[in-house]
Amino acid sequence: MAAPKDPGHPYAQTSNIAFDFYDQPTSTAPFGYEHYISLPPVYGTSPDKSWPLILFLHGAGESQRGKNESYASIRHGVPKIILCYDKYKAGMSTPSIDIPLAPRLRGRNPNKGKSGNADLSSTPLSAEVCRIVAEEFITVTPSLNMGKKAHRCALKTELRGFYASLPDQVILADPNAIQNMVGLIRTGKMHCNPSEHVPGYGWNHSILTALLDHIVQSYRVDIDRIHVTGFSMGGYGTWDLALSTPHRFATLMPICGGGDEVRAKNIKHVPQWVHHGERDDIVPISASKKMVEALTDAKAEEVRFSRYSEAAHDSWTKAYGDIEVWRWMLSHKREHGGKEIGEVDGVVVPAENKVSLT
Repeated sequence: MAAPKDPGHPYAQTSNIAFDFYDQPTSTAPFGYEHYISLPPVYGTSPDKSWPLILFLHGAGESQRGKNESYASIRHGVPKIILCYDKYKAGMSTPSIDIPLAPRLRGRNPNKGKSGNADLSSTPLSAEVCRIVAEEFITVTPSLNMGKKAHRCALKTELRGFYASLPDQVILADPNAIQNMVGLIRTGKMHCNPSEHVPGYGWNHSILTALLDHIVQSYRVDIDRIHVTGFSMGGYGTWDLALSTPHRFATLMPICGGGDEVRAKNIKHVPQWVHHGERDDIVPISASKKMVEALTDAKAEEVRFSRYSEAAHDSWTKAYGDIEVWRWMLSHKREHGGKEIGEVDGVVVPAENKVSLT
């Protein structure tokens, strides 16, 4: 297992729970996601126990664009809960955090919209919520870097120093392009520096799948209790990831997101709890409503839809602060379909379809 790395800022430092920052070591493309991992405090002393896992996908406003900006990715949602747990264990009865916006966003709230709420990152959390998430789950928080718009690979040709610039849409939309690059890298015709490769806007389900494979192989994960949640861009990413691997997950909890309602029937067997603010003018509530309606029409087995009448874009503070959503996750494991196509011991993508980024 790779050693954690320094995120370059103090905001992820903890004393009462493991919360470390890593590079993605293997991927289906020549780049991956930096990510934070938290482990339950008794993980190390419970060697025979496997743990449920939460994959958390943040929104666009929480992405990195400057150097050492991964702190933007931990201001809300699951990583906020982990950091509040650390403060709770240090003696703060109603814990909260104080992490600044990324410099590009200071002076304006990227999640506010025209009629929205103030920045709610510092809203306190209950000790009960902190305990259940930090003590009952492994959590994984990828940090998406939108700082560069192209993926650059140095080709070993007769012209030393020649570079090919590969646009985001080629890599994200064309699986053949990914596989071709994998072949070039494996044969030594293409050399990629993972620090130069970032995924641009939006979550890439193929790379997230490879990241989950690595986590499953590296930690004691209960592969029947993997949950996905995210807000805004991460809400879209939650549904997109599930649609790409529809038999991998125990539950889905997309917040103020949207998805492909035409394919919604393919995930009708997965329990889902959807959240959205009625006043959201960044991602309108109709985006969630269309998915809920499509799932209902497909006779989905369990779909909940929480609508927040006073919330604008930030409906996630209310959702993640509700102890019931975490109890709901804990009560579920995947039961239908058994496992994902091609899955072996919790791993979905074969090793021959991955490249090393280390």
